[in-house]
Amino acid sequence: MNPRITLLSDPPAGWETNMAKDWALLEALKKGTGGPVVRLYSWNQTCITVGFGLSVEKVLAKGFGWPVARRPTGGGLVVHEPKGEVTLAAASWRPRGKSLNDLYRMVHEPIFWALRELGYPVLMITGCVAEPTKNVLPVCFDDAPCLYDGVLAGKKVLGGGLRVAGQYFLYQGTIKIPLLTQRTLFAKLKECPLWDSGFLQEEPAVALFH
Repeated sequence: MNPRITLLSDPPAGWETNMAKDWALLEALKKGTGGPVVRLYSWNQTCITVGFGLSVEKVLAKGFGWPVARRPTGGGLVVHEPKGEVTLAAASWRPRGKSLNDLYRMVHEPIFWALRELGYPVLMITGCVAEPTKNVLPVCFDDAPCLYDGVLAGKKVLGGGLRVAGQYFLYQGTIKIPLLTQRTLFAKLKECPLWDSGFLQEEPAVALFH
């Protein structure tokens, strides 16, 4: 892994800490005090996160009984649990000319590589298989997978959302493979040869480090 990309593996935490840490990755880039970061983490309690375009109040009204937090990124409702998933965030600059779909694929390609190396034959979706259902609360891992999501044995296991701020972006995603551990994924991602082709393809005009 390129030494200019920081790969972190954090201990379990609650929704407030995890969302604050992810937001801080993007803010550090915008302020010029940080560089590209990929952060793996988990949860110390069951909770729900929703994309910034969804209403937390509407989710609370459903009566799930778990804490609900808004993510800095887009996407639908995700139920996070202490076991059976690995969550990750990535923050970097946005290469010139890259669309949101390009960024999504750029982040997912190293993850697909690592999962396959670990023996999980996850397939990348190369086209949306269904239109989003209107007037229904979107539940990420119950809805049909979309472009560049990951599917294993016919079930969506990898999805995420993005937020773009000028020349920088933040990604938040979740991998729901019960036997996958954060430790093994972290170790395999460190070996991935694909980071340079995406995250370090093109730097912004301003310096990232001081």
